[in-house]
Amino acid sequence: MALPAGETYYWLEAVVPAGYERPGEPVTAFDLGADAAEEGIVLDVTNRRRGAEYSGEVRVLKKDWKTEGPLHGAVFELWRETNRTAGLQTRGINADHLVRPGCATDADGVCDFDGLADGWYYLVETDVAEGYLLPEEPVTGPRWLDEETPDQRLVVTLYNKRDNRTGPPPSTDEDAEETDEDGAADEGVDASEAEDEAQAEDEAEDVRRARSPLPAAPVE
Repeated sequence: MALPAGETYYWLEAVVPAGYERPGEPVTAFDLGADAAEEGIVLDVTNRRRGAEYSGEVRVLKKDWKTEGPLHGAVFELWRETNRTAGLQTRGINADHLVRPGCATDADGVCDFDGLADGWYYLVETDVAEGYLLPEEPVTGPRWLDEETPDQRLVVTLYNKRDNRTGPPPSTDEDAEETDEDGAADEGVDASEAEDEAQAEDEAEDVRRARSPLPAAPVE
């Protein structure tokens, strides 16, 4: 069948092989480029044998970058790769699938997404524990999950740095500023020194971790 190039198409599995279950996502989206229009395109669609028991899980472990202590209150979304386009797309008609809208880490820094099918998954950090900074890149993934994943659980360990931005509170009393200029200057210097020290500590920690890589999640 000849199809115009430069369009997005959707493949629907209407009938499954005998003895197999219909996939949870029966629709597969794909973009047909000029090369694919000439040479053809191959779509991989997986079916599970009927009666086979499987339920996967993604577990997030959220820790302090320096102390490696657990962080409570970080919030994550879980997305599943469905549009076969590189990277996570969260908007538009061809967006990937939002599996769970949000999960907050508990006192042990743990957040679990269970009851998952095979597939590639992304984690998106939407909020952080109080006093911490949101990562510059809040998206983690894609990571593969299937029945061969150890314990059928994909464990992803992520870290946050403390928000060390400090400074003296703004003054609203002009008279106090005029009569105590030296004191205000000293406070500003102390705050600046504290910021410099905190930054130096973070840089030293970055060097240490670069030499000793973080533990990798068990990804197939």
